[in-house]
Amino acid sequence: MSRARLAGTARGLYRISAPHRFPGRQPGLLSPAPSATLGTKRSPPAIPDPVDLGEELEAYVARLVETGRFASRQDVLRDGIRLVQQREAAIGELRLRYLQGLALAERGNVQEAERVLSELRAEIAALKPQTKAGN
Repeated sequence: MSRARLAGTARGLYRISAPHRFPGRQPGLLSPAPSATLGTKRSPPAIPDPVDLGEELEAYVARLVETGRFASRQDVLRDGIRLVQQREAAIGELRLRYLQGLALAERGNVQEAERVLSELRAEIAALKPQTKAGN
């Protein structure tokens, strides 16, 4: 079984290759995954209309529309789906960064944990607002 790992981002899938499985390639090299380059798009399954959200969510959606927060039930659902898209893109980006970090570690590009933690503590301390004496 191949040790190549897949990382998802908002821009597609990428493969991080394992050096011993792909001779001649740099360790951790990112390349488009084969499935991401096939160019075939499948139509998503149709969402049934109306979508049954259950009593609790239906009541919440109705309140959002009644209070004028959203113009319609469809607007609430669209906004919710956009939020899911944003979350999934952020998770994909984190996953990619994690895999890139693993690839760096596999190449020996590491730092002592205490050094990294002390630098992070210093950065956090610099972000905290300065307190006045006596308060």
